[in-house]
Amino acid sequence: MKIGLFGGTFNPIHWGHLRSAEEVAETYGLYRVYFIPASVPPFKRAQTSTPPADRLQMVRFAVARNPRFRASTVEISRPGVSYSIDTIRYFAARKRPEDALYFVIGLDAFREISKWKDFAEIKALRWAIACLRCAGWALRSRFA
Repeated sequence: MKIGLFGGTFNPIHWGHLRSAEEVAETYGLYRVYFIPASVPPFKRAQTSTPPADRLQMVRFAVARNPRFRASTVEISRPGVSYSIDTIRYFAARKRPEDALYFVIGLDAFREISKWKDFAEIKALRWAIACLRCAGWALRSRFA
């Protein structure tokens, strides 16, 4: 099963997030897309004034009618800064051998990914999907 991990602050979640996730899911045949709101985003700490629990609730409402989408509490439940690599490790430890994880992020975040914690390990996944804002389509990007 192909599983998308779509992280972000979602402050607030909006139609662009939902449409981008739908495009990515359709394009790459993702069975499930987890929307993962960050508790404490490492690069947007000062910009995130909406409490994590409220952003999670907004995500839950936004994804409720799409059977492919789910809200994940993994970063909200974990104390401290929300690093994507920790979330990837969490899902990787729980996936079945036949499952494949796809990392879904916005293009703005993708441009800065080399500055992220344990970037080399994220790179080792070999595939990332970057969503282009306002363009209505997704760009597949290979790290290797």
